[in-house]
Amino acid sequence: MEQKVIDGHENPFTVIADSKLYEVQKYVSTTRHIYNPQSVIMSKKSWDKLSDEEKKIIQSSLDEAKTYQRQVSREAEAKAIALLKEKGMQINEVSPQEIARMREKIKPVLDKYSKEVGEALVAEVNAEIAKKRGTN
Repeated sequence: MEQKVIDGHENPFTVIADSKLYEVQKYVSTTRHIYNPQSVIMSKKSWDKLSDEEKKIIQSSLDEAKTYQRQVSREAEAKAIALLKEKGMQINEVSPQEIARMREKIKPVLDKYSKEVGEALVAEVNAEIAKKRGTN
């Protein structure tokens, strides 16, 4: 960006702050176009070997960790935004109308890849997103 080879990028606020991109970037927009949950994955074969009590302990621990991770992540984002503002960056809040317009523009891409991934899976994911939107 400093060399004018690119004029934009996509990164979380924490990465922008930690990388000191405020030194070469004046504006950032809040599109909230991605959510990056942290995942714990275990094979069904391993899971099935656990006792009911072990499964309960693991699930309870993961539920607790999920709540904590989201809290820490939100706090880190708020600190990063404050730092970026302090360093002179202008934070542009993208309106809900503009977000809706962007969603409409990418619909052909979603339609194309939905067929490849499987429309049933995409419908399931979209249903979960619709349930959670605005609450997480």
